[in-house]
Amino acid sequence: PRLEPSATAAGDDLNSTPSSHNWLEIFADSAFTAQRDERGIFMIASGDNRVAINSHDGAVISHLTGNAVHNIPGQGGLFRDLFWSPAAARWSTDTTGKYDLADIAVDADGALRVTFQRALSAPELRGLKLTKTYVLPPLLTRVDAEITITNQSDTECSFRYWSWHRL
Repeated sequence: PRLEPSATAAGDDLNSTPSSHNWLEIFADSAFTAQRDERGIFMIASGDNRVAINSHDGAVISHLTGNAVHNIPGQGGLFRDLFWSPAAARWSTDTTGKYDLADIAVDADGALRVTFQRALSAPELRGLKLTKTYVLPPLLTRVDAEITITNQSDTECSFRYWSWHRL
């Protein structure tokens, strides 16, 4: 079903016209457009539907057409990171850190793949890189995430990670 437009909490209306947010188009094809603003919000549109990804707050899904799913930075959204162990990294800045856009492309199935990544900074997690790829079909009828953690160092690292959602 189509979701009806509404403003997000804290008065940040992501349904307003893109020009009111200084959006820069970074991708466009026949099924999708992608824009980014100065706040690190990536707005993906397909048909009348939109998904917002906040790259400066853990690359979480912060908005689906008409529904704010994230209204307090560092505390909400879809696909939020958490390291349960080591305990010293549990609520570190790695749970809300800034991600960089690594790639955006349409795959052979016609889905838009938007990839973000970041090197982890907690001393117990140094050398690890976290990558999130959101897979979005035309019209944005679902959101899938592929999350990988790679160890780029020569040192073994033991950890427990989960991706969680808070609406």
